[in-house]
Amino acid sequence: MEYINKIYEAEAALFGVQFLPLWSTVADDQGGYTAYGKDRDGVTERLRADDGIHFTAAGYELIAQKIIGTLGSAAANAQ
Repeated sequence: MEYINKIYEAEAALFGVQFLPLWSTVADDQGGYTAYGKDRDGVTERLRADDGIHFTAAGYELIAQKIIGTLGSAAANAQ
């Protein structure tokens, strides 16, 4: 995923788009893959679906929270 994310980040930069890495949002404390982690309320939940790629509702909520936070910061900086 690190290799793929570097490609995505480089491609996004070519078009002036901000790349938002999400790995740390759903990784374990050492930065490795984990199916479980803390949800928005700090409760340990399954964050990834059985296929190991897609997310559960709790995982998608964490991702959405990060995206909303980034958009909020960008909007505040634009004013």
